[in-house]
Amino acid sequence: MNLYQLEDNLYQVVRLAESADPEDKQAFDDTILSLKDGIADKAIGYGKVIKQLTSDEKQLAEKMKADADRKSSLASNIRRLKDALQQGLEAAGLDHVKDVDLAIWIQNNPASVNLTDEEKVPGDFVRTTTSLDKKSILAALKDGESVPGAELTQGRSIRIR
Repeated sequence: MNLYQLEDNLYQVVRLAESADPEDKQAFDDTILSLKDGIADKAIGYGKVIKQLTSDEKQLAEKMKADADRKSSLASNIRRLKDALQQGLEAAGLDHVKDVDLAIWIQNNPASVNLTDEEKVPGDFVRTTTSLDKKSILAALKDGESVPGAELTQGRSIRIR
């Protein structure tokens, strides 16, 4: 029996409790305790699975960070090797080297902008963005202020220790 079935059974037992029939009342008394225990046992089982998955998620996040660090290191090494190769080819006056397995050449990159003084760039070329300060809105709402277009909400969630 899963947690959803237990919940459904519990709702049926609650309906029994509302009945005036003495037999229904006794059936309610007998089964409500076992259902509550069943839900508690299922909740503990769910909690254990959640804790294990949380641990797995943390280990995966750590592995992903280690892999990202390794990727960054590899990219840095590739950049350094390419820079050294380009400097060597330019020092030798070569723009192109080729053999049976691969070809290496130096090519011009697409044009790009180098900003020497951002203050002097005309406003036509400036992009601005706005964003709401949710922390300030939250503080204002908690202090009892009214903020049009915003409301204070509070949800509930499971905590497992």
